[in-house]
This record gives sequence, structure tokens and C-alpha cells, in this order.
Amino acid sequence: MNVLVITFNNQGLIIQISHVLVIIIILLFFICFFIKKYIGRYKFEESEIGWGGFKLKIKPSFEDLQVAYKLWIEISTRKLGNKIDKNHDLIKKINESYYEFFKIARNILKEIPVEKLTNKETQKIISLLLDILNQEIRPYLTKWHPEIEKWYRDNLENYKNLTPVEFEQKFSKYNELMEELLGLNQKIIELNNSLKNLIGIDYV
Repeated sequence: MNVLVITFNNQGLIIQISHVLVIIIILLFFICFFIKKYIGRYKFEESEIGWGGFKLKIKPSFEDLQVAYKLWIEISTRKLGNKIDKNHDLIKKINESYYEFFKIARNILKEIPVEKLTNKETQKIISLLLDILNQEIRPYLTKWHPEIEKWYRDNLENYKNLTPVEFEQKFSKYNELMEELLGLNQKIIELNNSLKNLIGIDYV
């Protein structure tokens, strides 16, 4: 079946178009309309992401929004993305949450296509993520993760009568650790809220 036939006769040029070609043209029109209305618009909406005094203005592409969405999901579904309750949340579990997020966030960075690395807006997201990983999460984990793990190994048997939270509160540097953890927790929550605003989620 010919989708397009062009012939000449005594009456001039004759063009015959099959129904298949007409359907394809209509579909392409609607696809282009959808891309322009629902995807292309993201490239022109400026938003602010970050925490505290470290914030960047960004006009994301659709691919940038996909990265932001992945990060928002990972943070929102982990302990690190929720406000710490000192009476119930365990430092050990929160530290594990940070450790797992560090690995996942690094993989998200790896998934960014190489051709996107020259895009200034994508560079802002990469810079922000590297900063939260290397300047905030890594120093905290390097300092406190080994100490709290050692505390567990050396003292857990000696405090069997205590609840897990009460046991952690016996840690000699508990107040110092908790102060730093609460500060980091606040930065992560602010970052997550800005990611939420960037991708346009208003129902959570």
C-alpha cells in the first residue's frame, strides 16, 4: 500500500495520500503540541533550590527535573528527610540512612548524560548535590559514624535494661553529636522542600 502517490496527467499534478499518512501527521501534531505545552514550559520557569544561605536560582530543563524528582523521592522516603524526634529516632538508624543516601545520590549524578554537563542549569544541580554530599554529609559521617558504631560494640551488653534511645543518650558526646545532626537534618529538609517546589509538587 502506497502512503503517498504523486502522478501527472492531462489535468496536471495529482497527489494521493493514504489514511495511514493522515493519521501519522495528526499524531505528530498532537505529540508536538504536548511537548510544547507540558514539557517545554519547564525550561522557562525559574526556581530557587538549596538551604539556608546556600541557594541557587535555576531554570531547569525536563532532564534536570527528572534528576530533582529522583533526589526528592530518595530524601522524602528516608529518615534523613524527616524531622528528627529525639525521643524515638535512633542515631544509628539515621546514620545508616545518610550512608545509603550518599551512595544513591552519587549514582544519580553518574546517570546524568555527559552532553548535559555543559548546561549551566544542570551544573548548578550537580554543584548543589556535590556540596551537600562532600561538605555536609561526608564530614558528619566521617566524624560520628565510627564513634557511634564503636559505642554500640563496646557498651550494648552493659545497658541491656535501657531502651535503644536511652542507650544512645548514654554516649559521652551525645549532645554534641545531636546538635550537629539536627543542624544537618534542617539543611536536608530545606533542600528537599526546594526540590519539591522545583518539580511542582503541591499535594504532599
